[in-house]
Amino acid sequence: MSHFVKTNDYFTIDLNVNEKYFLVSSKWQYNWNNAANTSKWTSEEKAQFHNQSDKLIWKAWSNKFRLKCKGTSDFADKHKSDTFLVNFDIKKVTSAGNWKVDVNKIPTGQTGPSYVIWALKKISLDSEDVVIRKRTENGKIYGQIPVSHEFGHTVGNSVYWNLHGDEYKAESTFVLDKDSIMNIGNQLRKRHLDHLLNVLNDASSPLIPNTEFYV
Repeated sequence: MSHFVKTNDYFTIDLNVNEKYFLVSSKWQYNWNNAANTSKWTSEEKAQFHNQSDKLIWKAWSNKFRLKCKGTSDFADKHKSDTFLVNFDIKKVTSAGNWKVDVNKIPTGQTGPSYVIWALKKISLDSEDVVIRKRTENGKIYGQIPVSHEFGHTVGNSVYWNLHGDEYKAESTFVLDKDSIMNIGNQLRKRHLDHLLNVLNDASSPLIPNTEFYV
C-alpha cells in the first residue's frame, strides 16, 4: 500500500509511504464575526485570513518532526531504517468541519481572547491572531503567532480530557518552558506530538497493526 489513512473527529492522518511523510489535516468551518466599529468581513479578507493561517501553521509545525517505526509487521521490517516527516494542514470547508472556527474582526493592533475548546471542537480566534505577538518576562522578549499556538491545541496539546498540556499545569516543570510554542514562545518540543503518537499507536485501532511509530 502506498497510503495508510486514519480519521477521527479532530483530524485525518495520511501516511504517504512512497514520499515518506505524514500529512495531518483538519477541516475548519468558519464563522465570521465583528467587534464594534469594524467593517464587515469581505470575501477577500476571509480568504486572506485562512491562507495566512494555513501558511503560518505550516511554517511553525511542518517538517519539524521525524518519525521512525518498529514492530513485528512486514511494514515495520521493511521501513525500519526509514524516516517519515510530519506535515500539518488546515482546509477551509463550508460544512462538516472537524472544527467550528469563530473569527472576530477587531481593530488593528488590539488583542482579544483566543482559545480552543477540545470537547466542543471549537476554536475562537481574532483577526490579529496572524500577527506576531510579543511578551516580555524576566527581561526576555518572546514572540509568538497566536494562530500557530492555538493550532497546537487542536492536535492534542490540551489540558482537557487528559491530553498533553503540561505548559498549563502548575505542578509541571514545563510551565517554566517559556520558549515552547504551547507557552509564550515559538519552539516545538517532542512532547507536542504525544497525542498524535497515541492516535497512531492506539492498540485498539493502530494506523498499521503491530507497528509503533516514535520520534
